Amino acid sequence: ENKAETEKINDGGTAPDENEVEDEIWKIKAEDYKKKGNEQFKVNNLREAIVWYSQAIELDPEDKVYFSNRSATYLKIGNSKSKALKDAEMCVKLDPNWAKGYSRLGAAQHSLKRYDDAIDSFKAGLKLDPDNQILKDGLKVSLADQEVERKIRWETARIERETEEAERIAEEEAKMRRVQSEMKGPA
Repeated sequence: ENKAETEKINDGGTAPDENEVEDEIWKIKAEDYKKKGNEQFKVNNLREAIVWYSQAIELDPEDKVYFSNRSATYLKIGNSKSKALKDAEMCVKLDPNWAKGYSRLGAAQHSLKRYDDAIDSFKAGLKLDPDNQILKDGLKVSLADQEVERKIRWETARIERETEEAERIAEEEAKMRRVQSEMKGPA
């Protein structure tokens, strides 16, 4: 027996079973994969970072940080926004009291132009961490973009109404000309 196990047993504890030791080994490996992912992220080798974060998740699918990091990486790639959202949702599911999870979720929702959802996520994060500048900035940008989007929708609707009205008037004028032409009879 090793000395630590013997001391633990002598202190009234029990030696760790094989499953506990194996779990610790997997966690250490997963942490190593995360570190490799972080290194790749720092040098902007994003696809390789995703591979490492994914391997960490395979080993320890209960660690919110691995999903958080992969979410940020998917978001940075730009064409994987729905994957970023899925990982961010998992962060919040794993730990609904972790403000950073809401930051990731809000950022992913914002990237998909789901401004109402993003605003709700940033607000939820701020309830947990009221001084978090990233959450504050995300909320501010989402509110501004939501307003821009609202104005664009209103302007588009106004143009559509005006176009429909102009088409209706043109049709009525054409009908009037036909009626007038018919009333005059053959020339």
